[in-house]
Amino acid sequence: MTGKIKRTVLFAITAAVSLLQAASAGQDNLLKNGNFSAAGEDGVPEGWDYRTKGHGSVKVLEESGKKYVSLSIVNSPEDCFIQQTVPINPDTKPPRMRLSVTYRHRDIQPGEKGYQSGKIQARFVKNGKETGGWIDMASLKGTSGGWITVTREAQVPSDADGLMLRLGFYVTKAG
Repeated sequence: MTGKIKRTVLFAITAAVSLLQAASAGQDNLLKNGNFSAAGEDGVPEGWDYRTKGHGSVKVLEESGKKYVSLSIVNSPEDCFIQQTVPINPDTKPPRMRLSVTYRHRDIQPGEKGYQSGKIQARFVKNGKETGGWIDMASLKGTSGGWITVTREAQVPSDADGLMLRLGFYVTKAG
């Protein structure tokens, strides 16, 4: 592949978004298809929205009996990501939420600006519009040595009615 480098980021989300008091509610994962067990013929995990501004690809794969999603881009600069918004019930809204993601990545070369890399982010929303800043879970560059799990706790804004989780690339460049 002359002049083109394929960069890949792999996500295995097992308990990606949960309420801190989820154990008492008997609910561990608020994401639909958070374990990527189901995918459409196009490779996009069911319940997830896929977007690309180029030649990105997404597919669900399996390793050691566990499913994960693979996002790849070939041309650059390019965006490619999946996202899902989890509704938050205003009547039972918790003060805090726990976000957890497991990932690994390979050959990610960042762009000129700080945000131009692989990213795992979350953001609270109100009526479908973003509210508050991004919650950075990970900024991905280079190659990871293996699977990495990151967990964050976030204060839920009083006006939030959802939480968007986004996984992917932002204008990464070829080497």
